[in-house]
Amino acid sequence: MTTSLLNQTLKRIGCASVTRIGLTQAYGKFKRWHDGSEVVILMYHRVSPGGVPWLFEVPPVSPEAFETQLQYLGSHYEVMPLNDLAQNVFNERHSGQRIASITFDDGYKDNISYALPLLRKYHVPATIFLTTRPIDLRDLLWWDKIGYAVTCAKNHRLRLGELGDYSLKDATQRRAIAHKIISRLKTISEERKNKLVEDTIRDSGVEISDELAEETMMTWQDIRAMHNEGISFGAHTVSHPILTNMPIERAASEIRESKSQIEKHIDQIVDFFAYPNGDFNSAIAKIVEDSGFSGAVTVEPVWITPTTNLFKLGRVGLYTDDFSTFRVLLSGIRGDLGRLWQVKH
Repeated sequence: MTTSLLNQTLKRIGCASVTRIGLTQAYGKFKRWHDGSEVVILMYHRVSPGGVPWLFEVPPVSPEAFETQLQYLGSHYEVMPLNDLAQNVFNERHSGQRIASITFDDGYKDNISYALPLLRKYHVPATIFLTTRPIDLRDLLWWDKIGYAVTCAKNHRLRLGELGDYSLKDATQRRAIAHKIISRLKTISEERKNKLVEDTIRDSGVEISDELAEETMMTWQDIRAMHNEGISFGAHTVSHPILTNMPIERAASEIRESKSQIEKHIDQIVDFFAYPNGDFNSAIAKIVEDSGFSGAVTVEPVWITPTTNLFKLGRVGLYTDDFSTFRVLLSGIRGDLGRLWQVKH
């Protein structure tokens, strides 16, 4: 079976058929036959019933949907820790198997409040990639600061220089403006981004309290409690910068210091790293490898094979409560279509 046959199948299915669950199930079976197995790393951020109007940049999966997804995974896959998945795949002990690993990014409080009880109930392992500074300083992640500042702004107009001037009206408009600002901030240098985040908070007239941060992010006590229940932890930098937007020396510090901090608090070696926003290049990947990690995960929604680079492990992002969409994402079709599109363009 050749890769060209897989590409021909993708072209016949077409992007318009991605939402047709029957076709994507068939594609998943074909792909398992083609690849000899199905190995997938799942990426979550939050599990929460929602209800926090400013906490929207990373959409949560509801506890009810997460439980349904865990039930399905438990019935159809061997769900194993990330380190075990890597060992199985790269020692080629996975032929014919359906293997999955569950990961979470950032370190949100709802991971212990809502995800952990369900992981415990179904005896499912998981790895959480931590951004350490918000935990250390009892602070919010930078995009959540923007979400809070814009959504809850006391002032009805923001004048943010290069980011633009905005009139803040209803909640829908405020969310759209926050999304726009966050997207823009991801494209500039870290130094400039940090200043503009603080400018936005100041101009909005809000204050981000320790209590607000503690309600949103896990504490080291939470992390040690989860670790004692068998949850694994990986590094996700100190401050969640776009690593390719900063000098290489600072990027190296972000990577190494996050590893060191987590290891100090859980008293265990941290083996895996997650690239913030999925942004990396060969120099960043080399730093991660030289820093003592066994591998690193991206946000490219593709399955894992024995030929996958250990420092470019793809993950299927799950931000949906809809079970049909969940099945579509697991089929691997979206990631394959994305790679085919890149090759053609």
